[in-house]
Amino acid sequence: SQNPRFSDSWLTDIHMDRTGTLWVTTWNKGIYEFDHNTQTFRFYTHRGDIPGGLSTNRLFGMFEDRGGILWFGTGGAGLNKLVPRTRVFSVYTYQAGIPNSLREKSANGIYKEPGGPLWIGTQSNLSRYDATTDTFTHFRADPGNPRTISNHTILAITPSRKRPKNLWIGTRHGLNLFDTRTGTA
Repeated sequence: SQNPRFSDSWLTDIHMDRTGTLWVTTWNKGIYEFDHNTQTFRFYTHRGDIPGGLSTNRLFGMFEDRGGILWFGTGGAGLNKLVPRTRVFSVYTYQAGIPNSLREKSANGIYKEPGGPLWIGTQSNLSRYDATTDTFTHFRADPGNPRTISNHTILAITPSRKRPKNLWIGTRHGLNLFDTRTGTA
């Protein structure tokens, strides 16, 4: 049967974290966190410009890195990072005139290399986030260069199991094997 809390929500991702907590992202209602021990939900919703809060209720999906940090992609409000024990969000978004910021307001696909950078797929490019320098590097499609990704809209990212340091990149126009060392497809 359907949970009445979700009856009017467009669910975009479901993830069981390493502690056994269930996380559900939605396109219109924010984030639901379900604690199996207490059988209760906690809700994270956008409430204006409250520092440490969720930047929007429109979420595409999420990724948990090896450190247990949760990364949430949004529709129009950047990338949200949540350290679950603090319940505080950090937001990374487009900042006009700052070339090392996220280049796009939407974040679709997310993947973090073990011990390496975070990769974010946006509507306009593939971005690599380096936490040590707090900067983003961007990789765009170039129709005149067959060694670039096939399209600028990146929808999904996952690692290649057979080729270390390579990522499978799902775009609006196909699938690409991207070499993270050379920045080429």
